[in-house]
Amino acid sequence: MPNPNRGACGFQSSEFEQEYERPSKSEAKLKAFIEITAPTIEGPAPSPGALRRWLQHRGSTHDRRPRFMGNRCRRGPRGMNIDPVVQDILFKRLGEYASGIAINQKAVYAAARTAVRALNAERASDHLPLLTPASPATVHRFIRRHEDQRVSESRYGKRVGSKPFVPIQGSMDAKHILDIAIIDHTPLDCFVIDDEHLINVGRPYLTVAIDAYSRSVLSAVLSFEPPSVYTAMACVRQTVRPKLDIKEDFPEINGDWVAFGVPDTIIVDNAWEFTQSSFADACADAGISITWAGIADPQYKGIGERFFRTLNDMLIHRLPGGLPFTPQRRKELGIDGLDRAVLTMTDVRALIYQCIIEVYSKARHRTLGAAPEDVWKRQAKVRGTTYAPDMGALDMGLTRLSSDRVLTREGIQLHNLTYRAPEALAGLLADLVPNAPRRNAPRTGVQVKVKFEPHDLGRVLVY
Repeated sequence: MPNPNRGACGFQSSEFEQEYERPSKSEAKLKAFIEITAPTIEGPAPSPGALRRWLQHRGSTHDRRPRFMGNRCRRGPRGMNIDPVVQDILFKRLGEYASGIAINQKAVYAAARTAVRALNAERASDHLPLLTPASPATVHRFIRRHEDQRVSESRYGKRVGSKPFVPIQGSMDAKHILDIAIIDHTPLDCFVIDDEHLINVGRPYLTVAIDAYSRSVLSAVLSFEPPSVYTAMACVRQTVRPKLDIKEDFPEINGDWVAFGVPDTIIVDNAWEFTQSSFADACADAGISITWAGIADPQYKGIGERFFRTLNDMLIHRLPGGLPFTPQRRKELGIDGLDRAVLTMTDVRALIYQCIIEVYSKARHRTLGAAPEDVWKRQAKVRGTTYAPDMGALDMGLTRLSSDRVLTREGIQLHNLTYRAPEALAGLLADLVPNAPRRNAPRTGVQVKVKFEPHDLGRVLVY
């Protein structure tokens, strides 16, 4: 017969199983057995179905070992079995731990152990029982259990220490597609080679805009230009336009990039590259408001960062030249992306577009419970999409202003290149030369301002 005085952890399922080893598993026989056995065993009696499952899945007849019996302890938080004197020592050391990050858990353990040893020396002389020092694991659990907001703020400072305990305020709550878009950028975890000269040119930057409501990717710009007004503006320009050129440039991609339109608000880094007036003015002209993410406060950028991790898992880390590990781990494994780079910039751009269109947009998103493309299409049928009213403003936002240049009958010199458009040149000279200072014109030309796009030096804007 089972022992009714089994320990506090109890082995109810084990005792029922070991007691019942009869071949019959009928409902009636199991029920009769439970009625007879239940009064002698601590804890609630199982149902016949539960007992039948235990017998089927936990060992075999006459072989009911403890490791087969699942969770044998009662549920609920366990207390810490620490002597009150040792606990007082740990509370004192907790104050030192809260004083700053210089005191870590190892230091707390060492200090507490030294204090216990000193007390044990006194207790031994008084013929008192010795105290058991707390183990490193016990010290860790003690600190974790008592590291409340006060301790955390004292240790890490109010701004950082309070974060785990304070609900996020002002988090994004997009009501519909194109309500909020997040622009974020990252160095690509992949080395590429130059399209023309086929030499390794390093790691490009990827800038994306993501719709907060549907998690659809609105744009993806791959460039060697570090994060700047150009990359942000290029991302916005691709966001507001149908991406028909992608299908023309990469016909091997199956499907369409359905997500585009003018977002009501974009959220960008509060960094110098995004606070330039040309970016803000161009967005305002297009009817787009800007929200600056707080400095050292990434709560607004989580959507972009999660997308980069997803893209790395889906594609980038699997490519030749990809960097799937941390720098330290790559060094340990002897992985050098420079030696493995075989894909050109165009190849990587095509693969990123293909991954977004064919895989990411059609895969079930854990937060949405549906594919981003499906969510976008459902909303687009209801709300439609908005086109940019003035693409010229966005195009101007992409340009950089050069220093004053001289317009002559030969054209304009910029970056060791000569720009010459006969009809436009004739019109500019006709308008500007009569108003130029007589001592300079027409012999040396006229002073003009020039704007250019860093990624496309095939044209300049003169005014």
